[in-house]
Amino acid sequence: MGYNKSVCLLQLIVIPIHLLSCWLLVAYYDMGLKGASFANNITAFLTFSSQIIYVSNLSDLKDAWYWPTRNTFMNLWPFMKLALPGMLMLMLENLNMEILVLLAGIIGDTKVLAAQVILVSIGQFTIMVPYGLALGAVSMIGHSLGANEPKEAALNSRIITLVTFAFCLVIITVLGLCREPIISLFTDDATVIEIAKESYMVFVVAFSFDWM
Repeated sequence: MGYNKSVCLLQLIVIPIHLLSCWLLVAYYDMGLKGASFANNITAFLTFSSQIIYVSNLSDLKDAWYWPTRNTFMNLWPFMKLALPGMLMLMLENLNMEILVLLAGIIGDTKVLAAQVILVSIGQFTIMVPYGLALGAVSMIGHSLGANEPKEAALNSRIITLVTFAFCLVIITVLGLCREPIISLFTDDATVIEIAKESYMVFVVAFSFDWM
């Protein structure tokens, strides 16, 4: 608890570098998809390395930051029993969207596939809001429970629930009112836009369950 802002600051520093590398490799050097993949890898490396350097210089975390030893793998199974259900839940949640993209590809119409990719991209972007709030809730509630403050944890839970609901309501309203302008950000192909619009509201309803 207390280091979330630092990680956020590191990400804010990396984002402009990502935009610059995308422009340089994709547009300026005209590398296309290869340039996009290189830019993504550069961003991932900078994010990972900056966090490693930052954590390595925190004196408060020295006891928890060390190279793996034999003791590291002691009591691994109890940890796995807690971690595996969460891992499978996230994997299945993301896998269902990727399966939809694969099914759209099987249809054999590239415009249908493009429309599906647009909807998935919109969903992946908007889901970051409730997902970020959920991570904040885990941190706050866990901190309260660790401090033996169950009433504070319950209060934090209610506040996060109300804030998440309010944010999600705003997002759903904006998505519903700005359907065509949002889709048009991804393409100017009239056919792709019309195909995406046909499934758009179904997509919004489906994703609202994830948001809430």
